[in-house]
Amino acid sequence: MISKRTNSTFLIIKNYYNVWVGYNKNVQHNSYFKNSLDYIFKPRSIGIIGATERKGSVGNSIVDTLIKGDQIISYKSLKDIKEDSIDLAVIAVPRNNVVNVMHELKIKNVRGVVIITAGFKETGAEGLRLENEIINIGKTNNMRIIGPNCLGIIHSYHNMNASFASSDILKGHFSLLSQSGAICSAALDLSLQHNIGFSHFISVGSMCDVQFYELVEYLFYDVNTKYILLYVESIGDMNRFVAVCKKVCLYKPIILLKSGKTAKAAEAAISHTGSMVVVDNFEELFNMCKVLNSSKYPETNEVCVVTNAGGPGVLLVDNIIKNDGVLSNLNDKLKNNLNSFLPDSWSKANPIDILGDASPVLYKKTIDAIIKDDQYKNIIVLLSPQSVTEPLDTANEIINLKKQANEQGRLILCNYLGGTALEESANMLNKNYIPTFVHPEHSVQNLLKLYENIKHIQGIYEEIPEGLSRLSRKSLS
Repeated sequence: MISKRTNSTFLIIKNYYNVWVGYNKNVQHNSYFKNSLDYIFKPRSIGIIGATERKGSVGNSIVDTLIKGDQIISYKSLKDIKEDSIDLAVIAVPRNNVVNVMHELKIKNVRGVVIITAGFKETGAEGLRLENEIINIGKTNNMRIIGPNCLGIIHSYHNMNASFASSDILKGHFSLLSQSGAICSAALDLSLQHNIGFSHFISVGSMCDVQFYELVEYLFYDVNTKYILLYVESIGDMNRFVAVCKKVCLYKPIILLKSGKTAKAAEAAISHTGSMVVVDNFEELFNMCKVLNSSKYPETNEVCVVTNAGGPGVLLVDNIIKNDGVLSNLNDKLKNNLNSFLPDSWSKANPIDILGDASPVLYKKTIDAIIKDDQYKNIIVLLSPQSVTEPLDTANEIINLKKQANEQGRLILCNYLGGTALEESANMLNKNYIPTFVHPEHSVQNLLKLYENIKHIQGIYEEIPEGLSRLSRKSLS
């Protein structure tokens, strides 16, 4: 049976083993694979073992998210599929069938495998025995295996969603590695809300083969990954993990979402690495992502604050001091500039309180004056909703200043204090990569936590450490 549809990228083959194979017709060259993990993350062809037309099944979900609208051809037998025709196999069959499938894939010389199926070493002796069989089969054919017991993988720039997670994903520069499939699903959903784009989502499962350190190292070379997010419970090879992270952190920030399940060995490795930004919950994770998404890192812990309300400004200052930040002193040049257009009753100090009736134009002129003064690198703009406040127009003025701020090396964060009245304008700021928060402590904490991380890396790793398998000084420079 063949059904033709427009804009076809893959060819899907179905046979009695319930294997669907999608061929990426854009990639044909044998020299394409430069790394063994490329078979997993940049496959020319994908086979889904356990695919079914039954709605609600894992196999059907994977097919739906992987390919929507292509040619469908039915084969009578797996033997009809040629050797070397499948680069990546995604296995979603019952546990007791996985070993047999692995033998079949070995015959077909499949080099990349993602095992969705659960029920292996985490379930006891029999599960451990089956997992060891899988490992041995993989080693005899140089297979690389993600899983088992995982959600699958997504590579947005390869237009591949080989998982049973949602198919909606924004392309961007974050990559997530997680031992929890549920964490991956939740992060994917929240990323849409926060306008955070991803290159890779990788649910590692129980890591019978491919380890954390290999994936972190692989993402170092991914040109679309600028920031690496980790959810870790156990690490595997701790020494290699620490060595890799120390080097990668020099060039790509690593943000770790820690949980109560994080093992003591993992905690020790994280502490020893010392170069990661550690967060405790999803809110902190995505707040940090918003700051990183602005594409500007803090160069100092000094902060200049613009506010239309005294009380919230005081709260913000309290949090700056609490988090080891410094409130910038206003120099005479800036004061004279501000005096030329602000009301006589403005605060004459930092925080720069431009009063409750501050118009969008006053916000614009004040921020513009700060941007043009070389003394001030970090600017937090605070707006509270009052009867004459114009949050949407003010947001537009801030957005119009972003290009100038970037060119001058300034980082702007916003606090829009309120709920529904400010939701549209806050979302607009975030969509234009201006990190915007409700609570004053969130802007301060994330700004200063990122600064401390950068300072730590600069202080300790003045020279690139030795001892990493494939990351040489030359490749990192």
